[in-house]
Amino acid sequence: MSWYKIAETSAEKASFLLVDMSYWPAFLELKKKTGYMGSFASYADRRNNLVSEFMREDDKEKKADFGFDFFRDIEKFSNYRRDIEVLISEVDEYKRFADASDLADISFKDVGDLFRRGSVIYSKALGLYLVSQPEYTFKIDEYVRSGLRESANGKIDEVFIALASSPGKSCLEKERVDWLKIVLLAIGKNKEFERIKSDHEFSAKISSHVGKYKYYSASAEFGLWDEAHYWKLMESDFEKGKESLLEEYEEIANKKESVLKKRQDIIEKYGIDKETQEITMMISELGLLRIDFRILGWQFFNYLFPLLIDESAKMAKCPKEIVRNLSYMEYVEFLENEGNLNDVGKEKAEQNTLVFISDKSGYEIFYGEEADVKFDQDVKEIAKTEILLKGAVGYRQGVITGNVFLFRWGSDNFNERIYDFPKGSILVAGQTRPLLMPAIRKAKAIITDEGGLLCHAAIVSRELKIPCIIGTKMATKFLHDGDLVEVDTDKGTIKVLKRNV
Repeated sequence: MSWYKIAETSAEKASFLLVDMSYWPAFLELKKKTGYMGSFASYADRRNNLVSEFMREDDKEKKADFGFDFFRDIEKFSNYRRDIEVLISEVDEYKRFADASDLADISFKDVGDLFRRGSVIYSKALGLYLVSQPEYTFKIDEYVRSGLRESANGKIDEVFIALASSPGKSCLEKERVDWLKIVLLAIGKNKEFERIKSDHEFSAKISSHVGKYKYYSASAEFGLWDEAHYWKLMESDFEKGKESLLEEYEEIANKKESVLKKRQDIIEKYGIDKETQEITMMISELGLLRIDFRILGWQFFNYLFPLLIDESAKMAKCPKEIVRNLSYMEYVEFLENEGNLNDVGKEKAEQNTLVFISDKSGYEIFYGEEADVKFDQDVKEIAKTEILLKGAVGYRQGVITGNVFLFRWGSDNFNERIYDFPKGSILVAGQTRPLLMPAIRKAKAIITDEGGLLCHAAIVSRELKIPCIIGTKMATKFLHDGDLVEVDTDKGTIKVLKRNV
């Protein structure tokens, strides 16, 4: 049985309780939509502060077949889009409910109400999101590229990217436009950043912006985009200068016209058939839905639930590590008993865990040494040693050279490194997420371990026109900070030119 990694994240807040709430309920929701669950494994390595998620190779074809039929069906895709819109509305309503709760004066009953209400929305949202994972859209990607082999004259990636780029603005682009209005106004009023910092008008504008967009970064790995974040961003944007920012603003503002014109030019130049036009337009819309659904949908719960778990532990005067490792039902009992904790959960604190999910065996959990042994024997990937990495092209822009700046989930100072990212470096990560946007905007190129045509890195690289190679599998393990690398987006390869010793 062969497994492949789909994601990594920090284990600090990815507690067993959050895992218990996330995987099994979401996969049951997924099965309602697809009729098929497939196999899944999650390994929490507490020693290295890392959670790794895997899926099985022999499930790929069945998932790809489902996605191929599902997303090409106009009615089914329309219903899928509607379901996402409904859930985003439910999440918005829940956020208002959560915002009305004062964590400084919250009861165990209040925490229980937030959890029970939120967990239902969370599992539905995460299950629906999983339908758009790369394994479900892989066959559509291959089908379109195969059809372009004759008409695209050797420029398949260039043609595909132009056709699959969304003319609509993602929620991140809308936030950026609103933010650039504030920065450009500040530069117009005073070109010195230090003087803007003491201007009450812009303090109020930033506070208002935070109120609207604070949850866009909220996740298990990162907190809110607060005032401190935006003041750092303001300083960074001031350094770019008015002309550069105005160009960025106009590019996003005029995105729809620009993307549609380029798309039409490609259609006419290469004689793209109607079916390919329809499928790629669906892909462009699905990509936008996917990124918005992550940010406006399920991701918020990965921020709120750990916060509530730790707050309830504090209220009970109990070590948070123990509460984090309760099962969902044990945690519900803990809340109902006003924080009275039984011995259950104490022995699990700080142990590694391995979760298996499959249609055949359902939901299995292993702890400690048993989890480690089973992971090493059944799941662990064999590390590759080749010096040339290869992946899929997210955005093509020839050959780029630069120094690696590495983001490893679970590493020390991860969040601080986002703001310390050197402009013009090559950003390397397991996968990109919205919290990395301040670094991404300064990157010369992007390289990821995971991802497909609709992953965050692929979509954002197309929006920002940053060269990008996704799905290399081993980039974060093979490359080191400061390595000089050659990123060839014509071939989809990464070559180390000089190691940083």
